[in-house]
Amino acid sequence: MNIIQHQSKKIQKNSWDNILDNRISKIRYVKCITSGYVKLNYSGCINEKFFDEHNFINKSFYKPVVSHLLFHEDYGYLLIDAGLDETFTNNPYGSQKGIKLKEVGSKFKQNPNTTVSNYIREHNIKLSYIFLTHLHIDHIAGLLNLNDNIPIYFSSLEKSIDVKPYYYGEYLKNKNTIKILNLDNFTKMPHLGLCMDIFNDNSLFAIHTPGHTPGHLSYLINGDEKILIAGDVFYINESIKYEVAPSDYMNNITIAQKSLEKILNFRKKYNTKIIAGHENTMI
Repeated sequence: MNIIQHQSKKIQKNSWDNILDNRISKIRYVKCITSGYVKLNYSGCINEKFFDEHNFINKSFYKPVVSHLLFHEDYGYLLIDAGLDETFTNNPYGSQKGIKLKEVGSKFKQNPNTTVSNYIREHNIKLSYIFLTHLHIDHIAGLLNLNDNIPIYFSSLEKSIDVKPYYYGEYLKNKNTIKILNLDNFTKMPHLGLCMDIFNDNSLFAIHTPGHTPGHLSYLINGDEKILIAGDVFYINESIKYEVAPSDYMNNITIAQKSLEKILNFRKKYNTKIIAGHENTMI
């Protein structure tokens, strides 16, 4: 495995008004790919304290595990998050391993032939790069079915959740190139804080949005449509409605709330569309 620091210049324009007012768009959003479904609790999706204060009725439901396909006119097809691999069709634990798997592992549902790998094969698509929001299983398991030579990008603060022999997946084990997005090279921007212009052309920005994990990244697509892929800053659209971050599966709920607020403030100012971490529609 070759681990490389991704090289990107500091953002020169300190105003989103200048950046988003692009006359020629190089990037477009292509497809939200659903590779399976994860079971979530309503109370944990919109913060248990807020949930209790408003006397909501708790329920469990399955929400989509999603990946996002983009196209850049200079760099070809890009993927944000890899979703689930094909082993989840016949096994709710899929490719997860470990002696504590059934105690701590997540359970999923998956329809046959719905992985990212299936989609790109059926549509004769060649991926150039894969960008990850973070390293949780429902965002990286699909790497098992994708070409090992595709460079994979994620934050310098992200850590694998593999804990052998208890719980692990080894989804990065055979990958040839890992490119680290070092937060030291990010630029502090209005509203969103630390950001990186991935290709130095104002088309795709990585945004540091910690809380779910310390190194969690969201991505802003600056095409004809302005779309912010939030990742697991929030899981469902109700978090946007109530402006409350989740409480389940969070590394730090307070920091997660701040990440949610900066995304929503940016959305209000620039009329940006948002895709939550476990929704397959943008709002």
